[in-house]
Amino acid sequence: MILSSREKILLHLYLESRNKQVPARVMSASFSQEGISRSTGVARKHIPRNLKALIVKEFIREDKSHIKGAAQRRKVYFPTPEGREEALNIMEKALSSTVIYHDGENEEEELSLEKAIRAYSGGGKDVVLDHLMLVLRSVTEDGVKEILQKEKIDSALDPGKLHVKQLSSAPVTREFVGRDREQQEVNDLLGSRRMIVLYGITGIGKSAFGAHLARDHKGSVFWHSFHEWDTILNFQGPLGTFIEKLGRGGGRLRDGIPDINEFLSYLVDGLRDTNSLIVLDDIQKAPSEFQQLFSGIVANLQQMEGVEFLVLSRKIPDFYSRKDVVVKQTVGEYILEGLDEKSCLSLLGSRGFPPKESHSIFHITRGHPLSLELIETPGTGINAGNLEKYFEEEILRKLPSVEKQILRQASVYRYPVGREALLVQPDHEPEDLSALQRNALVVETSNGNFLVHDLVKGFMTSQLTTHQREAVHGIAATFYLTAEEERSTIEAIYHYLQANNFDEAKSLILKRGRELIYRGHGKELHEYFGSLMDRNLSKRELADLLTLLAEIDTVTGDWGDAEHHLTKALSLYEGQGYSMGMALVLKDLGGLQLRKGVHDEAVKIFKESLSYYQENNDTKGIAKIENNLGIAYWQTGEIDMAKESLTRSLELVERIDDTQGIARALTNLGIIEFQHGGPDSAIDFYNRAMIISRELGDKKTIAQLFDNLGEVYRKLGDVNKALDYFDQGIEIAEAHGFRLITAQLCKDISELLEGEQQLYYRGLAKEICDELGIQDE
Repeated sequence: MILSSREKILLHLYLESRNKQVPARVMSASFSQEGISRSTGVARKHIPRNLKALIVKEFIREDKSHIKGAAQRRKVYFPTPEGREEALNIMEKALSSTVIYHDGENEEEELSLEKAIRAYSGGGKDVVLDHLMLVLRSVTEDGVKEILQKEKIDSALDPGKLHVKQLSSAPVTREFVGRDREQQEVNDLLGSRRMIVLYGITGIGKSAFGAHLARDHKGSVFWHSFHEWDTILNFQGPLGTFIEKLGRGGGRLRDGIPDINEFLSYLVDGLRDTNSLIVLDDIQKAPSEFQQLFSGIVANLQQMEGVEFLVLSRKIPDFYSRKDVVVKQTVGEYILEGLDEKSCLSLLGSRGFPPKESHSIFHITRGHPLSLELIETPGTGINAGNLEKYFEEEILRKLPSVEKQILRQASVYRYPVGREALLVQPDHEPEDLSALQRNALVVETSNGNFLVHDLVKGFMTSQLTTHQREAVHGIAATFYLTAEEERSTIEAIYHYLQANNFDEAKSLILKRGRELIYRGHGKELHEYFGSLMDRNLSKRELADLLTLLAEIDTVTGDWGDAEHHLTKALSLYEGQGYSMGMALVLKDLGGLQLRKGVHDEAVKIFKESLSYYQENNDTKGIAKIENNLGIAYWQTGEIDMAKESLTRSLELVERIDDTQGIARALTNLGIIEFQHGGPDSAIDFYNRAMIISRELGDKKTIAQLFDNLGEVYRKLGDVNKALDYFDQGIEIAEAHGFRLITAQLCKDISELLEGEQQLYYRGLAKEICDELGIQDE
């Protein structure tokens, strides 16, 4: 970004104190820690340490004052004369920075930030300063470019006026009848409670009712339908996009925030005063890991003015208490029951049912919306308590063969899919899919994909014969092999396993396994290994799978299991004389020893791996081992040997144009320069590596580079820059689960801090090291 966290804070305090008496008996909340966080976009938990650093430099003073609207006096902060002078320098730096400015009409221009603000506001110097902090929060990074978009500033200036509708996973309701009383009662509740829990049995129409309310909402709407396989990180992605569209800087959420408390802090700041409705559909499907998050949202409801939550569930959730409903009155509950008789008769009448039959149907179904949509004629065999029997006898038997085939196919997908995934046979026509839609058997989502209601899906999948199950899952796997979606490969593996096509599942795992692990699907992939390990595998295949299991264990910090799996794989490869497999396993085993700090053993294992790579003339493998040897030598203090190995690694990767390898070698050579007392050379190596790593999207290397740069600036005595680099590294490492790097960053930043902040980061580093089974030196 244009400014560091500390620079933003100091500039904010300077701008807020212009033409004001500070300190004063009563001060604005913008001088408090919470107000500083909200204005600057710096995470709330990072504010105290940054303020401490500014106090140490005597750029700001701390005092206590009454805050408007607060019952007790709070800490406030304001700039000293030296701080004002520094803030003016920061302001000049910011205003002269270059941005790519989008004017809202697809025009873009490279301007100084000051000229961009003038182009946006049409005002003079005072107007520029009034908008400066707001604009700084609206600047986004695209690669190494700073981007400023007019619509982002507009939405940040008054997010309540911006209406963002993110309803791609909400169902499209073909016909909505009645529910006038329910709408009025739920809207009244939404007016007095921050969260409404709408619950009822399967098929009662909760999603349709919620979608109707969402589309009528006068502000912004975010809709998320939960599944059993959801993770908090894949929930954060679309939510971050929504908040970013509101102009509240949701990019941090899109990258993922593993820490629940930090996530909640971003959520509160990102949604407050935005006039938004957040709809959480099928919340009973959310995995247990969401319970802490949901409880945290409830605990923060009173802080989220201008935000309403609509929770749709089959049962009353357990993430809030009676106190929230009765005493605090932040949560309201509403049970959705069947349609009243008048609405039921109106709905059936619109479909051509005579009044006598409509009355009969109402009494049989008790107004259950899905049952009403499924019924074609009342019939004596209809029984509301045996809907599956009715479905089989009155619906499935009447479906044309083609429609039945399409419905079977649609029922096996876990996610909404496009029509190309359903119309898979030559005789399947779009009209057949439309007929299923008309009969409420297939539902179209807002983005044009299709899904099957759980009630129908459960019945259809339970009725599949073994042959049918294998066939439809096989088709689904084939579809995902050609689909360009984030989950395509992992879904193809799932469907191959469901189709009992273990050979194809195994082949896909072996081919794409490491890529899936690095993209964050390791935990899910791990669950599939049990289906494969009991199969008739060759020794080579078993060894290959064991190396992937070890990779998952290594990423998640289960180093004991990783070593066990690698040792077993090595034995299998040795028995077959497969030297490339032995080279790979030895490389990974050496890496484990390096992580544990057993450097001599790591060097020994790496050299053995190197001999196998050399035997096979594998340049890329040789380069990786030379790199690893360089790290091992560096950690044992053998700097000259480390430099020689890393230089050889760089020469090899440049020869084969391995950009990731080049970034890796530059990073480690930067470490060597740093060790030799050449900070300028080290910074040059790190910056070159950073450019490549950003182009590759290599978050792990970026986090490591921030740590390395922080170390250089600490040695140069520039504490502020060092702290800022450590800060950025911690944010990225925590967001992506890089536990060892997080521990190192926490240890390094603690050495620049004092008191509680120092103890906090030291404790966090020790906690991670203990979890990983390594000694925190």
